[in-house]
Amino acid sequence: MDNPGLIAACVVGDGEAETGPLEASWKAPSLLNPARDGAVLPILHLNGHKISGPTVLGRHTNDDVAALLRAHGWEPLVVDGDDPAAVHPELASALDR
Repeated sequence: MDNPGLIAACVVGDGEAETGPLEASWKAPSLLNPARDGAVLPILHLNGHKISGPTVLGRHTNDDVAALLRAHGWEPLVVDGDDPAAVHPELASALDR
């Protein structure tokens, strides 16, 4: 986190997103300055499942999850669907933003 030219893109499953260490990392925007530290681009794969059952985030609407992430300082973009032909261009557009 000391490379201003770096963008770290991290794909995170929603089960992992709810573990203690990663839950704390959602608060990173309050600690990091992308111009000084580099940028983190978390990609949350919200499929609603973890090893032991459904996830807490998976039980919420996209709007609720986005509101939670905004409260931590992120600017979430939601890409939703299960048709690769539709999701891939939408994801590419979101990544370009």
